[in-house]
Amino acid sequence: QLEGHEEDLQTARTAAEFVLSELRTPEGELLRSWRNDQTSGAAYLDDYAYLAAALIALHDATGDERWLNEADAITQKQVDLFYDEELSTFFYTAHDHEKLMARTTTVFDSVSESGNSVTVRNLLELSERRSNSKYAEIAEAVLTRFSRTLQETPAACSGLAVALNDWLKLQPEATGQLVQPKRYVYTSLQQTSSKADETALPAEEDDDSQITFKPFFPEP
Repeated sequence: QLEGHEEDLQTARTAAEFVLSELRTPEGELLRSWRNDQTSGAAYLDDYAYLAAALIALHDATGDERWLNEADAITQKQVDLFYDEELSTFFYTAHDHEKLMARTTTVFDSVSESGNSVTVRNLLELSERRSNSKYAEIAEAVLTRFSRTLQETPAACSGLAVALNDWLKLQPEATGQLVQPKRYVYTSLQQTSSKADETALPAEEDDDSQITFKPFFPEP
């Protein structure tokens, strides 16, 4: 979008076109790799999550509704293949993936945000833009499922904290607390815009000097 970077935007369009045309089956499922016109392997959770996020960003940069439609389609397919409603989580492999000893799921980040965290952010974005309440329900369910993990190891899953912040921005009125002992409790109240209003209140005494997070949702 910056002046003088028009070629970058065209490169992004070309890359998106390639992935959607060459690395997607007629049923809408993504494939893992391509080389010399040969594809192989079913895609994983992160592949769906990051592609959907990129398509949303491409829509924002170009204004082309096609990319938002594609992001919606990818996300819906991701929900169908990876989401476990009973456990309120997205597994790393799809339901129909080759049989493994165990299917894993995590919200812990590595060099990039976890697939679950990126997915929650995508769901929240699309729930607003497409008025899709089901997406919002799934996003909230995943946040609830991992709220204790976020409380106990916030530094290891900061992507989920960003997703929670995105959720807060969409609430007409919400209350939550970021606690810094002996200083302040920051409470987001009566949010009426995309930017949270913050009110400082005295914090409870605590000998722990590390900032901790009190979850908004009770974890099952």
